[in-house]
Amino acid sequence: MNLNDPGLPKVIRRLPWAFALAVPVSLAIGAGAVWIPVALGRPGAGGMWGSVLMPLAIFAPVFVAIVFVRMRLVRIRRQVAATGGRCCTACLHELAGLGEAGRCPECGDGFEVQRDQASWRKAGLLGKQGL
Repeated sequence: MNLNDPGLPKVIRRLPWAFALAVPVSLAIGAGAVWIPVALGRPGAGGMWGSVLMPLAIFAPVFVAIVFVRMRLVRIRRQVAATGGRCCTACLHELAGLGEAGRCPECGDGFEVQRDQASWRKAGLLGKQGL
């Protein structure tokens, strides 16, 4: 699935931002972990920090991003299932009772039920005949 595809719901296309934030944080932690001992005049001094804690600190933001994306996907799946695909593709607000087209009262994004349900199907979150 190409996450840049404009036919996918906006909430799905925004998921990679968690990784876009986590990777620079990991790199900054890694650079700091290397340069701080050098700045203190103790290059190569690591002990517990260098062997165990530094790799954990470097990869922790990526693991947090993975957990965040997984939890977000679970929430998206539940909302799409609960509304039968009648939820805003930008903010997941339930659109039941608002007609077939209009603007989301939560975020102001335009919606068309048929188009939005097709985008949920394209993302694999809605079955062929609804749920």
